[in-house]
Amino acid sequence: MKLTTVYLKDKPIYLSSELSEALLHEAQLIIQYSGESDIEGSLTVFEETKSIKSLLLFSEDYENLITAFFKRFKTIEASGGVVFNNNHEALFIYRFDRWDLPKGKLEKNETPELAGIREVEEECGVTGLSIESKLNNTYHCFEHNNERTLKITHWFKMHCDQAEQLLVPQTEEGITDVKWISKDELPKILSSTYVSIQAVVNQAFE
Repeated sequence: MKLTTVYLKDKPIYLSSELSEALLHEAQLIIQYSGESDIEGSLTVFEETKSIKSLLLFSEDYENLITAFFKRFKTIEASGGVVFNNNHEALFIYRFDRWDLPKGKLEKNETPELAGIREVEEECGVTGLSIESKLNNTYHCFEHNNERTLKITHWFKMHCDQAEQLLVPQTEEGITDVKWISKDELPKILSSTYVSIQAVVNQAFE
């Protein structure tokens, strides 16, 4: 089964190649995709109905579904990392009353790898970063300047060789704290973050 999960206001939209028991259990609004009008109609209902917490769009023609869904949005790319030190603690930032991971938009002609390292350095004040592996992308849709926007964030598992250096939050980006978090502290931190971030962190800790 092919599956992409897109988040709208922390609510999941599942784009799937088939209808599985797990998705039937998770999804509250289920639409079999047959044309672009299905996407526009389901998005409108999903956005306007607060009681609907999850949406499933499925089609055997998965690639056509993905293409049709993504074309409804202006697309921007971002990159970030789950950074570990030698004690296997992970680096988190605190912004907008939630714990989050450092990330930011790609600059012109910048690769996701370079952008991820740059954003972590800028938002946390750390250096000595290296990429260990690629993690799953996350997808968020939102409205910006009256235009539907889809942000694709590339995530990387990183290592920091200089974890003893002073952490400096990038306050001009709304970050008020930067902290190394141990695995024992993780449940409390994840209870105060975004659902998509929880999935990225759990993958990095595997």
